Amino acid sequence: MKTFLLQFFTWWNSQTLGTRFHTWRHGKKVGQDEAGNVYYEGGVDSEGRTRRWVIYRDYAEASMIPPGWHGWMHH
Repeated sequence: MKTFLLQFFTWWNSQTLGTRFHTWRHGKKVGQDEAGNVYYEGGVDSEGRTRRWVIYRDYAEASMIPPGWHGWMHH
């Protein structure tokens, strides 16, 4: 039960249920880095650019994204 509730309210432990649903519905897996983080893209933002996001394997720590993937995330 605790794990289920944590998925609703804590984004720093990988992903919430809302993120999981959005990724399932709109995301296309692009790749995975050596740390196990998975990268997705899908849809467009208000400026017409492709939306991109990462699902962290463990705790959400943006400074641990490799430089190549960081560049990809920021177009």
